[in-house]
Amino acid sequence: DCVARILAGDDAAFRRLVVRTYPLVARIVSSHLSPAHDRAACEQETYLRAYQRLDQYRADAPLEHWLARIAVRCCLDALRAGKRKHELRYSDLGERESAALN
Repeated sequence: DCVARILAGDDAAFRRLVVRTYPLVARIVSSHLSPAHDRAACEQETYLRAYQRLDQYRADAPLEHWLARIAVRCCLDALRAGKRKHELRYSDLGERESAALN
């Protein structure tokens, strides 16, 4: 019912879905990504992907399960992207490394 309303253009229904499922998505994201990652961006990407692909949702499983799979994929994508960056933050350095740079 909620999905049908969202697909019909009811933005308030999508907001209610986000409010209802946010604890689940936040828990998944925080369990997969460290604080060094942009968790909020991953949460937003999860809902963006869900909104864009809502027409692909089949009601053979709860919506929360479908959304959880999207959240896990977003986390994995973020982790893969982080490996490609090869970026090291100053705050990630130990005392010896920090002293060597100063």
